[in-house]
Amino acid sequence: MTANPSSPPDGGGTGPGEAPGGGAAGAAGAQGLGRLLGIPLRIHASWLPLAALLSASFAVIYTRGDAPVGAPAAVGLGVLTAVCLLVSVIVHELAHAFAALRSGIRVAAINLKVFGGRTELASEPQQPGTEFRIAAAGPLATLTIGLLFLAAGWPGVTPLPPAGAQVALHAALMNALLLAVNLIPAIPFDGGRLLRAALWAIWGKQAAATRAAAATGRSFGVLLIAFGALSLLGVEGGAPGVARIVLGGWFVFVGVHLRRAALDVTRYVWLAETLRGVTVGHLLDYRVHSVQQGARAPDLAAMEPDAPVGVIPVLDEARLVGAVRVEDIADRSRPGWDDLTARQLMKPDILEKTLSPGDAAIRVVAPLLEGLPAIAVLDEGRLVGVVTHDALLKRLALRAEI
Repeated sequence: MTANPSSPPDGGGTGPGEAPGGGAAGAAGAQGLGRLLGIPLRIHASWLPLAALLSASFAVIYTRGDAPVGAPAAVGLGVLTAVCLLVSVIVHELAHAFAALRSGIRVAAINLKVFGGRTELASEPQQPGTEFRIAAAGPLATLTIGLLFLAAGWPGVTPLPPAGAQVALHAALMNALLLAVNLIPAIPFDGGRLLRAALWAIWGKQAAATRAAAATGRSFGVLLIAFGALSLLGVEGGAPGVARIVLGGWFVFVGVHLRRAALDVTRYVWLAETLRGVTVGHLLDYRVHSVQQGARAPDLAAMEPDAPVGVIPVLDEARLVGAVRVEDIADRSRPGWDDLTARQLMKPDILEKTLSPGDAAIRVVAPLLEGLPAIAVLDEGRLVGVVTHDALLKRLALRAEI
């Protein structure tokens, strides 16, 4: 997992992590699970196939283990093992979040995705020591929960029945695997962020430290892909059967993801340097006009030429309450179309992500890359414009020419 601020190069994590972090109001395909420590917790739909795969794999293992069980019980134990992994991931991310809060950094959300998670920080650590503490918190939590699972399943010590002890030992093994991979000194893993913090402290240059950790990430990605491929091919001494397939596939996936994430981080460093000194206010697209929530559909249709980004912001007095997509007003044959209002046609989450004119321009990059059509910009609660892909690309082209 990773603990990301509004940008990729910062934070810590357990697992492949996510390079383009923080920013979007809600990750695409994610469902809210409530709040922990006041922090929104979201789980991505990609967890479902992962949970199914883990449950099925461990169910097979439980039917063939030292204390084999019947198929129905094996399925239940497999599901329980997958739940233990999910709980372990949440504990890991909460440790990152708690360390960030202790350092005075607000946590925007915790997102759980396939094979990993991400703690989104509202701002970047400003000192290498702060980043080190936040990055280290996750692995320490994983080590602790792994030891607890190991103690719970240890033969001759645990009061658990044999089946429960097997679940605990498998949960301990998964935490050990996550810890080992996560401590690889390569961004976006926690180990890479620890390395980055150390180099940052030594060199005094955050960008240079990030490039070095990202380069290490690309190299380790190749090694993980090779290791996973050898496991899948069943080299001498490899794990047997289903465990070999699961582990081999997992290492290949992590290696590919690690290389992509490291490249994303490298690009991000370029973006951060290119946009240094640029604020969100410099990227504003003033062509987008807003309407009050009582505006009728024909009025909205007349504004279509003034909606170059495909959305029309909707206001309740001065407060932004949502936006209408141009395609939602295109079908004029709908019954009662003339009487439809902006309130009825709008989607409240289209412009849910908001920034202020004085925010650093780099904060718009990740949300736009994650699929948001535009980002609303509010000045003391008043909508002053939006930021779009086009505005960002034009600014980057202009800065690159200077």
